[in-house]
Amino acid sequence: MALTLNQKIEMTETLWDSIYHEAQQLPITDEQARLLEQRLAAYGENPEAGQGWEQVVTSIKTQK
Repeated sequence: MALTLNQKIEMTETLWDSIYHEAQQLPITDEQARLLEQRLAAYGENPEAGQGWEQVVTSIKTQK
């Protein structure tokens, strides 16, 4: 049975949602936890050091 494009999209969205919810339950490793702590500390020391999401997207789009 062939699926319509809309059916394929709905199926993909359902699958992706289930993957997302299951992934939220996965534990992180000690190494990942340490890296997150380091990044949070670096942000706390200098919150202006990074770029906002809009800046990152614009930068990526202009590199093409």
